[in-house]
Amino acid sequence: MNVPITEIVVGERRREDMGDIGELAASIDRYGLIHPIVVDERHALIAGGRRLAACKKLGWDHVEVRYFVTLTDAEKREIELEENVRRKDLSSLERDKRRVELADIAAEINKDKFRPDSGQNSEGRPATPDSVRSVAARTGMAKSVIHDARAHVAAVERHPELADLSQREAI
Repeated sequence: MNVPITEIVVGERRREDMGDIGELAASIDRYGLIHPIVVDERHALIAGGRRLAACKKLGWDHVEVRYFVTLTDAEKREIELEENVRRKDLSSLERDKRRVELADIAAEINKDKFRPDSGQNSEGRPATPDSVRSVAARTGMAKSVIHDARAHVAAVERHPELADLSQREAI
C-alpha cells in the first residue's frame, strides 16, 4: 500500500549513522523500492529509516509501506532491531566480488543497448559502452572503486591465502 511520505511519523531511532543516503537514493531511483518501509497502524516508522530518507531525498510524495498492526512498543523495537542486527554485511572480498559482478553486468547491458549506428559518444569520441567510464556512469561507482575491486578479486584468485585480508592489505 502506498501512503503519503508526510504521514509517516519518525520517532526515536536506534541507528546512529545513516550512511550514504545518496547511493541508496540512486539505487531506489534506478530500481524502485525493493523492500517496503514498515509502519504501524498510526504510520509510525518501525523499520526502513534509511529507505525513507532516500525516498525523501528523491522528492517522492508517496512510498510503499507494509503495515504491522497491534504490536506492543517492545515488539516494534524488536522488529527494527531484527532488521538491522540479523542482516550480515558482506565481507571485504564478498563486496568486491559483487562490485566486479555488477560492473560486468553493467558493461553487458551497456553493450546490449549500444547503437552501433551512432559510432560515437556525446563528446565525439568512439563509443565504448563497456569501458570503465561507461560502467561507472551506469552503476554510480567511481572508476577507482571498480579498479580496486578488480585488483582485490584478482589478488585473491592468485593467492587464496589473502582472502581474509582487507582490500588494501590484499592488493
